[in-house]
Amino acid sequence: MKAHDNKQAKAARAANLLGVNPVGHALERPPRAEKLPIDEKHHPKKHAPGSLVEGTSVWYRNERWWIERAPKDWTFSASVRITDIAPAPGKESSNARTTFYVHADCVDLAPTKGSRFEKQTTMAQEATKERQRSGQKDVGDEAAVMLRGKSLDETYTAAARFLRVPENDLRTKYEHLNPGQQRMNLGNKIRFAIKKGVGK
Repeated sequence: MKAHDNKQAKAARAANLLGVNPVGHALERPPRAEKLPIDEKHHPKKHAPGSLVEGTSVWYRNERWWIERAPKDWTFSASVRITDIAPAPGKESSNARTTFYVHADCVDLAPTKGSRFEKQTTMAQEATKERQRSGQKDVGDEAAVMLRGKSLDETYTAAARFLRVPENDLRTKYEHLNPGQQRMNLGNKIRFAIKKGVGK
């Protein structure tokens, strides 16, 4: 009985692959559903249709990525496929790459220098360049604003007051470093204290 059931199952599978039922009549397959256009409210707001193409460099979560595939318009899809390796035109993509789809509004255009296959700057480096162009020499956070324009002695005094520690303790700890490293370490101690909710 079991062997008979197995034969029937095999025959049914084979017939289905051929597009006929076990009796020999052609199977009527339902028509393939057409893809419906997406609602316009889901279309990307930051990028015009066709502006993101293969090889475009983008920022995604503060890291540099590359567009591997993007729709010509947003009619049926608002997603782009990004990869961590710049795609080479006419060449097969590397299996070692990381790649996935994201909504187009999740990415921002990133500047590139020279060929896209050369080493490119990070988002932090681009932010530093922008600060330098605007004449700002620090990162602009609370600690930087507190120490902005202060001499090294004034920086020690401000740090000691904020951290509520003797100024001599800070000097003993950092005076063997060059002035730039002393300022950096004092600033980092203040940032850490702010993050932990310590200090004035």
